[in-house]
Amino acid sequence: MKLASPNSDGAPSSTAERSSHMSDNSTFDQVAGKIKETTGKVVGDKELETEGVLQNLQGKATEAVEDVKDTIKGVVDHFSKDDDEPSAV
Repeated sequence: MKLASPNSDGAPSSTAERSSHMSDNSTFDQVAGKIKETTGKVVGDKELETEGVLQNLQGKATEAVEDVKDTIKGVVDHFSKDDDEPSAV
């Protein structure tokens, strides 16, 4: 997996890189959360299990927000392209 190139402050520099970086974080949160949840169930640690459930949900929510942002950007880009084309009258 290729990681996003950070700019001088350590954050990804382009929108695509930020989106990819957020996607990586949301996937990490989902996987880590599931591992914590399962481990908590196996060892009988309700606190760890709950922490895992919450981390998993946080990852899913972050992913959903990024999907909405991508959809909105696609719609805006689509209509922006339509505005740039001369009308055929």
